[in-house]
Order: sequence, then structure tokens, then C-alpha cells
Amino acid sequence: MPARRSAGTRSRQAGGEFEVVVADRSMEPSLKDGEILRVRPRRPGAGPLPRGSLVVVHDPESSDRWLIKRVFAVGGDRVLVGPHDAQRRPARAAPLERPPTGPERFLEELLVPPDHVFVLSDRPEVGRDSRQFGALPPESIVGVAHRRARARRSRSSRRSGSAS
Repeated sequence: MPARRSAGTRSRQAGGEFEVVVADRSMEPSLKDGEILRVRPRRPGAGPLPRGSLVVVHDPESSDRWLIKRVFAVGGDRVLVGPHDAQRRPARAAPLERPPTGPERFLEELLVPPDHVFVLSDRPEVGRDSRQFGALPPESIVGVAHRRARARRSRSSRRSGSAS
């Protein structure tokens, strides 16, 4: 889900927390367009992120946007990647000579580099994520979404800035 870094996108709270507005449908059904999330900034050198965490990351393809994604794999994990799916393999598993084909049609196997995260959209058919731009380094992580801040905004009252 994209987010623009503008005054309307976030508001600082006590302790450095801020809010982002979900701006698309790539994380449905977990997050809906217009929902507002409270985000804790990610500090350099912070420990590893748990798989399943919702994170706000810098969009690698647009410097003025943020994305909201779910951590799928962490440094050392192996990931089979397909156009609409990904599958995590044990970190100690030997690399596959050829990714499996069939209904899943995985195209490649990746090893997530140390300290990096592989993030996914909950709705891969409508979102951009690590399947397109690869694993993200720690400096790409803006923060961790830890709760909904308040009720969703209606489309008519929503500011232009948001997070996707």
C-alpha cells in the first residue's frame, strides 16, 4: 500500500509515533483503504522483525511514497517466488536445482540476505512487494504498525497524503 510523505500523511505523537492512512487495497482483508494506523519508528540497530509484522517501508521505486506490507521472511530464509505467491523454505534447506512448477509456478528461489526482510502484500494480485523489488535492507524500514489509531476516514474527508 503506498503512502506519501507529506504533512497530510502522518502526524507525530508522543514518543515519536506517527499515523499513516492506508491508501489502497493491497492489504485487504487485514487493512482497508482509509484505515489509520499507529506506527512506531524503527531505530537503527533494532533487533530482527518477527515474521508477520506489519511494517511501513520506503517504496524502492518512488522516493515520495511509503508502502505498508507484511514481513514474510527474514535474513537467512529461502523464498520460492512466483507471480502471485511466495513460499518460505527452511533456512538450512539446500538450494533447489530447479524451482517446482505446476499450479504454483514458482519462478525462482531467493536467499534473503542477513538483516533484510522480504515483504508481501496480503492481496498479491493488486500490490507491489518483494516479489517485484526484492528483499529490503534495514534502512528501508520506516516503522512497525502496531495498532489501528482510530476509525477509517471517509473518502471525502481523507487528506491527500497516505500509505499504501
